[in-house]
Amino acid sequence: MAPHPPPCAANEVLWGNLCYPRIDAIRIERVGADYKFILEEVPGELLPGLADKAGDQANLHVKKAGPGFEVTITSVPHGDATDLLKQLRPDEPNLKLPD
Repeated sequence: MAPHPPPCAANEVLWGNLCYPRIDAIRIERVGADYKFILEEVPGELLPGLADKAGDQANLHVKKAGPGFEVTITSVPHGDATDLLKQLRPDEPNLKLPD
């Protein structure tokens, strides 16, 4: 489904002022003091929002994979990683970053 204004469906997440499909395939790893996020089936329209939410120190690696993209975000500091996790999973407030 194309991005659209709220209300968002149960399988969507609000980024800015638009609803996007929820990214279901997420893996998070701790690498030293930082975090690495591996996201699959990311819609192309969401790439700028991901880059913004990941923070200034993070690096995004994008690879075309089927109808969407596989995105690896590396060097995400703890604070930015917490914000990104909350954005990706707003309906799971108790979800924590790995130790």
